[in-house]
Amino acid sequence: MKKYLILFACIVTLCITSCDKDEPLIDGDWEAMKWNNPTELVQQDRMFLIPAEGGSYTFECKNYYPWMLGVIEGKVETGQYFFTDNEDRHHLKGSWWEVSIDKKLVTVTLSPLDSETSMRDLSVSLTAGDIFDYLQFHQER
Repeated sequence: MKKYLILFACIVTLCITSCDKDEPLIDGDWEAMKWNNPTELVQQDRMFLIPAEGGSYTFECKNYYPWMLGVIEGKVETGQYFFTDNEDRHHLKGSWWEVSIDKKLVTVTLSPLDSETSMRDLSVSLTAGDIFDYLQFHQER
């Protein structure tokens, strides 16, 4: 009986001391994406405000190499969804916007508003495997 008690104590000690922070993360333990945002953009909550003239803006993901899931043109609840091609998850283009990813850099380009359009929205869905994030844009006169 004493042998089993010593063996049990050794196993418990080994299990307790073998836990380490360097162990692989499980679902839900991933650190959120961290971004360096363009300083010239105004941000309200999670929405970037784009001037009527449009422009090209580069965001740097500091801790992952993201790729796109898709883009929503219009309001998130009612807009048109554009899916990425399974072979190219780093570039997507619409009639007035373009999104491209090069390593950790996400570049979003929006055309100027035309005379019939007073405002528009764009949402870019991003992932790096088990972590998800999005960039939202609102453009108006």
